[in-house]
Amino acid sequence: MKKDIWDKYNSEINRTKINSAKDTAVFQEKINFLRHERLIHLIVTMFFSSATLFWFWCVANINNELIVLLFIIFLIITSFYLAHYYKLENMCQHWQKLYIDLLNKSNKKTDQR
Repeated sequence: MKKDIWDKYNSEINRTKINSAKDTAVFQEKINFLRHERLIHLIVTMFFSSATLFWFWCVANINNELIVLLFIIFLIITSFYLAHYYKLENMCQHWQKLYIDLLNKSNKKTDQR
């Protein structure tokens, strides 16, 4: 679904009629939202990574089945958070490239006038 949104905005940038002020404002708003979301997910990912390392230390020093279970749960959650953060980072970089393309295209249009 997100790939469809990327393709939609990418095709809109490649069209000839671009309202540069409106489009740049929309893209800047979306990029700011993605940056905020990326920061929040980075904080959560770091928390879960630290908790996973803590539970790993507990497993290494204390032999208890409950601690091993907690470590496995945190390891699974951390792996999903890392995968999600990776996708979020790539999405943010993709939107920044689209924004730069939009700025370049709008600058070319103003130079032609």
